[in-house]
Amino acid sequence: MTTSTDTDRVLLAVESNRGYAPDQITDSMTLRDLLNAVEQAIEEYGEDAMVVTHDGGNRYGANYGAISIYADTFTAVETDEDE
Repeated sequence: MTTSTDTDRVLLAVESNRGYAPDQITDSMTLRDLLNAVEQAIEEYGEDAMVVTHDGGNRYGANYGAISIYADTFTAVETDEDE
């Protein structure tokens, strides 16, 4: 049985609770920025390092999460046509 160590994981900082609607977020990274950051992380940590998210803002105890391999990683933001 293989066990993981901290070197098998990299933290992806996530800043949650930044707005009430997607259009209120104005200082997020682009897909190009994300690709560059991922390429740099692969060089530094290896392509098999697992991504763990950390938002640090959950006051209920659990500060860590993951990007699911079973969910759609990206989806388009739907706009409310009634606005």
